[in-house]
Amino acid sequence: MTQVALLPESLAQKLLSSPAWQIEKEYAGVLFLLIELPRRSDELLGPLLELSTLDGEPLPGALDSFVNTMEMARIDIKGGEPVLTGPGLVELLARLGDSTHFALPLLKRRDIEPSGRITVGRSQNSDVVLTEPSVSNHHAWFGSDPQGSLTIQDAGSKNGTWVNGRRLAGDEVAWVQPMDQIKFGSISTFTCMPGVLRGVLRTMRSEGELGG
Repeated sequence: MTQVALLPESLAQKLLSSPAWQIEKEYAGVLFLLIELPRRSDELLGPLLELSTLDGEPLPGALDSFVNTMEMARIDIKGGEPVLTGPGLVELLARLGDSTHFALPLLKRRDIEPSGRITVGRSQNSDVVLTEPSVSNHHAWFGSDPQGSLTIQDAGSKNGTWVNGRRLAGDEVAWVQPMDQIKFGSISTFTCMPGVLRGVLRTMRSEGELGG
């Protein structure tokens, strides 16, 4: 039986207990970054917990082009409750079942950085703080193109930013879609829409794979 560990617990409980419309309203246009936590992750976990309590704003237009283009994860609406089906369910179950993940909404949290970027790095001034030696102080950033699509770019990091197994080169700008695998140094993450994450958690709970 698959055991899923998703942090922070308050967010996991919100996804499990809130109606679909409330989640869609609260996180409209926001993609979650699910960060895989190593076994000894206290140093990494502390700043992430702090970030989860900070308010922020999504990038203007981010995700608008991707909401209706999901190929890896689909939601079927039956009786008003979304249920994850197809290959996306298998993939998400596998990823969540392998290790503990921290779900962090991709939001702009720091006023001192460029307003058009959600920064990722070891620096405490980053919007996504990853305190791990393989992550550079200023490692990468998420942004949006003129059409409002979510993008990612490496910031000249030592160990690179990888999207779906390929290292980004130089000033390359890559589009980001739900279920993309992104590595910052040795830290593995993947992107997920909140409604999809809610759907798979509720599906697993209904099948007896989640406690509570």
